[in-house]
Amino acid sequence: MAIDGVSQSTGIERLVEISATEAGVRIVIRDRKLGTELAQVTVPADELMSVLTEQPKGGANHRGQRTGAGSRGSAKRGMARDRRAGRGRRA
Repeated sequence: MAIDGVSQSTGIERLVEISATEAGVRIVIRDRKLGTELAQVTVPADELMSVLTEQPKGGANHRGQRTGAGSRGSAKRGMARDRRAGRGRRA
């Protein structure tokens, strides 16, 4: 499944791709215009389903496994580059 959206922090178009893998549910975030991967994580499906069905009060944290080249650091660098290029806006 693919979801088109806009980053709330920069105003840049993003694409979120969600797919099933043997390890769980894989979520990839891409810069829509450049097509570059900003981050990805794989969350165990049973943990994700328990959060969705049990609706815990407050927030819930679950460990995922980052895979591939994308990471939080590279996403931050990409957003900073977008702002310098005048493509982003601060909220």
